Amino acid sequence: MQATEQRESQRTAFGQIVEFELSAAHSAVDFSGLKALGIDISSGGIGLETDNKLRRDDVVRLAIPFDDKINFPVLAEVRWVAAATDEGYRIGFRFLA
Repeated sequence: MQATEQRESQRTAFGQIVEFELSAAHSAVDFSGLKALGIDISSGGIGLETDNKLRRDDVVRLAIPFDDKINFPVLAEVRWVAAATDEGYRIGFRFLA
């Protein structure tokens, strides 16, 4: 059975490094200064690959590169997590307004 596509926005490939950190709700764990590889991006969210496992509904602060000198800060919520490699994870985020 094939999964139904739930995205409302068209995705664009996004092969850049994105820095992130967990929101203050997880302040007991040091997840600051983490990095992930961007896979795709849309107006509604972003897909990343990282070695750091997050949980569904975790809220993170992303620093999305806009050009060589600017990172765009945005809050995002984890919508899904899947194993990508032996030690890595593919994570889907929804941007929060």
